[in-house]
Amino acid sequence: RFEFPKDLFKSFDGEVMRLQLPDGLSTKEALAKLADDPRVDYAVPNEIIYLDEVIDEQAPPSQGSTDPGDIGGRKPDDLDSKLWGLHNRGQDRGTNDADIDAPEAWAKTTGSNDVLVAVIDTGIQLDHPDLAANIWRNPGEVANNGIDDDNNGYIDDINGWDFFNNDNDPEDDHGHGTHVAGTIGAVANNGIGVAGVAANVELMALKVFSASERSFENSFYQALEYALVNGAE
Repeated sequence: RFEFPKDLFKSFDGEVMRLQLPDGLSTKEALAKLADDPRVDYAVPNEIIYLDEVIDEQAPPSQGSTDPGDIGGRKPDDLDSKLWGLHNRGQDRGTNDADIDAPEAWAKTTGSNDVLVAVIDTGIQLDHPDLAANIWRNPGEVANNGIDDDNNGYIDDINGWDFFNNDNDPEDDHGHGTHVAGTIGAVANNGIGVAGVAANVELMALKVFSASERSFENSFYQALEYALVNGAE
Protein backbone atom coordinates (compact mmCIF):
# COMPACT_ATOMS: atom_id res chain seq x y z
CA ARG A 1 0.00 0.00 0.00
CA PHE A 2 1.36 3.37 -1.02
CA GLU A 3 1.74 6.09 1.58
CA PHE A 4 2.70 9.68 0.82
CA PRO A 5 6.11 10.53 2.32
CA LYS A 6 5.94 12.30 5.66
CA ASP A 7 8.19 15.09 4.37
CA LEU A 8 6.22 15.59 1.18
CA PHE A 9 5.10 19.11 2.11
CA LYS A 10 8.07 19.97 4.32
CA SER A 11 9.68 22.49 1.97
CA PHE A 12 6.51 23.63 0.24
CA ASP A 13 5.59 27.24 1.01
CA GLY A 14 2.95 27.94 -1.64
CA GLU A 15 -0.79 27.55 -1.80
CA VAL A 16 -1.19 24.79 -4.40
CA MET A 17 0.98 21.79 -5.23
CA ARG A 18 0.73 19.45 -8.22
CA LEU A 19 1.55 15.83 -7.45
CA GLN A 20 2.70 13.23 -9.97
CA LEU A 21 1.16 9.93 -8.86
CA PRO A 22 3.35 6.83 -8.84
CA ASP A 23 2.52 3.78 -10.91
CA GLY A 24 -0.11 1.62 -9.30
CA LEU A 25 -1.88 4.45 -7.44
CA SER A 26 -5.16 5.55 -8.97
CA THR A 27 -6.45 9.10 -8.81
CA LYS A 28 -9.40 7.93 -6.71
CA GLU A 29 -7.11 6.26 -4.17
CA ALA A 30 -4.79 9.29 -4.03
CA LEU A 31 -7.68 11.69 -3.43
CA ALA A 32 -8.95 9.51 -0.58
CA LYS A 33 -5.52 9.45 1.07
CA LEU A 34 -5.01 13.18 0.68
CA ALA A 35 -8.46 13.89 2.10
CA ASP A 36 -7.39 12.13 5.30
CA ASP A 37 -4.09 14.03 5.51
CA PRO A 38 -4.27 16.93 8.02
CA ARG A 39 -1.71 18.86 5.97
CA VAL A 40 -4.08 19.07 2.99
CA ASP A 41 -6.98 21.53 2.79
CA TYR A 42 -8.35 20.09 -0.43
CA ALA A 43 -7.31 17.80 -3.29
CA VAL A 44 -8.77 17.64 -6.79
CA PRO A 45 -7.79 15.77 -9.96
CA ASN A 46 -5.87 17.73 -12.57
CA GLU A 47 -8.54 17.40 -15.25
CA ILE A 48 -7.88 17.73 -18.97
CA ILE A 49 -9.75 20.72 -20.44
CA TYR A 50 -10.55 21.25 -24.13
CA LEU A 51 -11.21 24.49 -25.94
CA ASP A 52 -14.84 24.37 -27.02
CA GLU A 53 -14.94 27.20 -29.49
CA VAL A 54 -12.85 27.65 -32.63
CA ILE A 55 -12.61 30.98 -34.42
CA ASP A 56 -14.46 31.35 -37.67
CA GLU A 57 -11.94 33.44 -39.58
CA GLN A 58 -14.36 34.28 -42.38
CA ALA A 59 -16.49 37.28 -41.44
CA PRO A 60 -19.77 37.45 -43.41
CA PRO A 61 -20.10 40.20 -46.01
CA SER A 62 -21.75 43.33 -44.71
CA GLN A 63 -25.28 44.19 -45.78
CA GLY A 64 -25.03 47.66 -44.29
CA SER A 65 -23.04 50.77 -45.08
CA THR A 66 -19.31 50.32 -45.64
CA ASP A 67 -18.59 53.56 -43.77
CA PRO A 68 -19.99 53.79 -40.23
CA GLY A 69 -18.58 57.30 -39.83
CA ASP A 70 -17.33 58.79 -36.61
CA ILE A 71 -18.84 57.04 -33.60
CA GLY A 72 -18.16 58.23 -30.09
CA GLY A 73 -15.55 60.66 -31.38
CA ARG A 74 -13.53 57.95 -33.16
CA LYS A 75 -13.66 56.05 -36.42
CA PRO A 76 -13.72 52.33 -35.59
CA ASP A 77 -12.07 49.84 -37.89
CA ASP A 78 -14.55 47.87 -40.02
CA LEU A 79 -17.35 48.36 -37.51
CA ASP A 80 -20.03 47.15 -39.92
CA SER A 81 -18.87 43.77 -41.16
CA LYS A 82 -16.95 42.47 -38.16
CA LEU A 83 -18.14 44.29 -35.05
CA TRP A 84 -21.92 44.06 -35.17
CA GLY A 85 -21.81 42.89 -31.54
CA LEU A 86 -20.46 46.31 -30.60
CA HIS A 87 -22.82 48.39 -32.75
CA ASN A 88 -25.68 46.60 -34.49
CA ARG A 89 -27.63 48.66 -37.01
CA GLY A 90 -29.25 45.65 -38.65
CA GLN A 91 -26.29 44.85 -40.90
CA ASP A 92 -26.03 41.27 -42.17
CA ARG A 93 -29.79 41.00 -41.63
CA GLY A 94 -29.21 41.32 -37.90
CA THR A 95 -31.35 42.86 -35.19
CA ASN A 96 -30.96 46.58 -34.72
CA ASP A 97 -29.38 47.50 -31.34
CA ALA A 98 -28.73 43.86 -30.39
CA ASP A 99 -25.28 44.86 -29.17
CA ILE A 100 -23.31 46.05 -26.14
CA ASP A 101 -23.82 49.77 -26.87
CA ALA A 102 -20.12 50.30 -27.49
CA PRO A 103 -20.47 53.75 -29.09
CA GLU A 104 -22.30 54.99 -26.00
CA ALA A 105 -19.48 53.67 -23.82
CA TRP A 106 -16.80 55.12 -26.11
CA ALA A 107 -18.36 58.54 -25.72
CA LYS A 108 -17.26 58.31 -22.07
CA THR A 109 -14.02 56.35 -22.29
CA THR A 110 -11.99 54.28 -24.71
CA GLY A 111 -9.96 52.56 -22.04
CA SER A 112 -6.59 53.29 -20.51
CA ASN A 113 -3.12 51.80 -20.82
CA ASP A 114 -3.04 51.88 -17.03
CA VAL A 115 -5.37 48.87 -17.19
CA LEU A 116 -3.69 45.49 -17.76
CA VAL A 117 -5.90 42.66 -19.02
CA ALA A 118 -4.70 39.06 -18.83
CA VAL A 119 -5.82 36.98 -21.82
CA ILE A 120 -5.82 33.37 -20.59
CA ASP A 121 -6.29 31.38 -23.76
CA THR A 122 -4.23 29.93 -26.63
CA GLY A 123 -1.74 32.79 -26.43
CA ILE A 124 -1.58 35.97 -28.51
CA GLN A 125 0.11 36.69 -31.84
CA LEU A 126 2.54 39.15 -30.33
CA ASP A 127 3.49 40.89 -33.57
CA HIS A 128 -0.07 41.19 -34.88
CA PRO A 129 -0.32 44.66 -36.49
CA ASP A 130 -3.61 45.39 -34.71
CA LEU A 131 -2.36 44.20 -31.30
CA ALA A 132 1.40 44.74 -31.06
CA ALA A 133 1.12 48.31 -29.73
CA ASN A 134 -1.02 47.11 -26.82
CA ILE A 135 0.94 43.98 -25.82
CA TRP A 136 2.15 44.20 -22.22
CA ARG A 137 5.86 44.31 -21.59
CA ASN A 138 7.09 43.21 -18.17
CA PRO A 139 8.90 46.30 -16.82
CA GLY A 140 10.97 44.27 -14.37
CA GLU A 141 12.41 41.82 -16.86
CA VAL A 142 15.43 42.10 -19.19
CA ALA A 143 14.81 40.24 -22.43
CA ASN A 144 16.69 37.04 -23.23
CA ASN A 145 19.33 37.24 -20.51
CA GLY A 146 18.33 33.93 -18.91
CA ILE A 147 17.74 35.58 -15.53
CA ASP A 148 14.57 36.01 -13.47
CA ASP A 149 15.23 39.74 -13.06
CA ASP A 150 12.03 40.55 -11.17
CA ASN A 151 12.16 37.40 -9.00
CA ASN A 152 8.61 36.35 -9.84
CA GLY A 153 9.61 32.76 -10.56
CA TYR A 154 9.60 33.08 -14.35
CA ILE A 155 12.71 33.65 -16.49
CA ASP A 156 12.48 36.14 -19.39
CA ASP A 157 8.71 36.47 -19.14
CA ILE A 158 8.68 39.58 -21.29
CA ASN A 159 5.05 39.48 -22.50
CA GLY A 160 3.57 36.75 -20.32
CA TRP A 161 4.02 32.98 -20.07
CA ASP A 162 3.12 29.69 -21.75
CA PHE A 163 1.67 27.54 -18.97
CA PHE A 164 1.02 24.57 -21.25
CA ASN A 165 4.61 24.15 -22.42
CA ASN A 166 6.09 25.92 -19.37
CA ASP A 167 8.20 28.41 -21.28
CA ASN A 168 8.41 32.17 -21.85
CA ASP A 169 6.89 32.15 -25.35
CA PRO A 170 3.10 32.75 -25.14
CA GLU A 171 2.80 32.98 -28.93
CA ASP A 172 -0.56 31.86 -30.29
CA ASP A 173 -0.36 28.67 -32.38
CA HIS A 174 -4.12 28.26 -32.68
CA GLY A 175 -5.81 31.63 -33.22
CA HIS A 176 -8.51 31.77 -30.57
CA GLY A 177 -6.51 33.82 -28.07
CA THR A 178 -5.57 36.36 -30.71
CA HIS A 179 -9.23 36.68 -31.67
CA VAL A 180 -10.20 37.24 -28.03
CA ALA A 181 -7.37 39.74 -27.53
CA GLY A 182 -8.60 41.68 -30.55
CA THR A 183 -12.13 41.84 -29.19
CA ILE A 184 -10.77 43.19 -25.92
CA GLY A 185 -8.08 45.59 -27.05
CA ALA A 186 -7.33 45.84 -30.76
CA VAL A 187 -5.90 49.24 -31.66
CA ALA A 188 -8.51 51.65 -33.03
CA ASN A 189 -8.29 54.30 -35.74
CA ASN A 190 -5.45 52.58 -37.59
CA GLY A 191 -7.40 51.24 -40.56
CA ILE A 192 -6.37 47.68 -39.72
CA GLY A 193 -8.67 44.83 -38.75
CA VAL A 194 -11.08 45.74 -35.98
CA ALA A 195 -11.38 48.03 -32.98
CA GLY A 196 -11.27 46.56 -29.48
CA VAL A 197 -13.90 47.28 -26.86
CA ALA A 198 -11.18 49.04 -24.84
CA ALA A 199 -8.68 49.94 -27.52
CA ASN A 200 -6.05 51.42 -25.19
CA VAL A 201 -5.62 48.67 -22.60
CA GLU A 202 -2.49 46.55 -22.20
CA LEU A 203 -2.79 42.83 -23.02
CA MET A 204 -0.90 40.18 -21.04
CA ALA A 205 -0.45 36.94 -23.01
CA LEU A 206 -1.02 33.85 -20.87
CA LYS A 207 -1.12 30.65 -22.90
CA VAL A 208 -2.85 27.65 -21.33
CA PHE A 209 -4.10 25.74 -24.39
CA SER A 210 -2.07 23.82 -26.95
CA ALA A 211 -2.60 24.11 -30.70
CA SER A 212 -4.77 20.98 -30.43
CA GLU A 213 -7.08 22.81 -27.97
CA ARG A 214 -5.96 20.83 -24.94
CA SER A 215 -5.07 22.07 -21.45
CA PHE A 216 -4.91 21.00 -17.81
CA GLU A 217 -6.79 22.51 -14.91
CA ASN A 218 -3.64 23.45 -13.00
CA SER A 219 -2.48 25.60 -15.94
CA PHE A 220 -5.41 27.91 -15.29
CA TYR A 221 -4.58 28.19 -11.58
CA GLN A 222 -0.99 29.07 -12.42
CA ALA A 223 -2.05 31.61 -15.04
CA LEU A 224 -4.49 33.29 -12.67
CA GLU A 225 -1.87 33.52 -9.95
CA TYR A 226 0.65 34.96 -12.41
CA ALA A 227 -1.87 37.53 -13.63
CA LEU A 228 -2.66 38.73 -10.11
CA VAL A 229 0.95 38.84 -8.94
CA ASN A 230 2.02 40.78 -12.02
CA GLY A 231 -0.66 43.47 -11.88
CA ALA A 232 -3.49 42.33 -14.16
CA GLU A 233 -6.93 43.64 -13.33
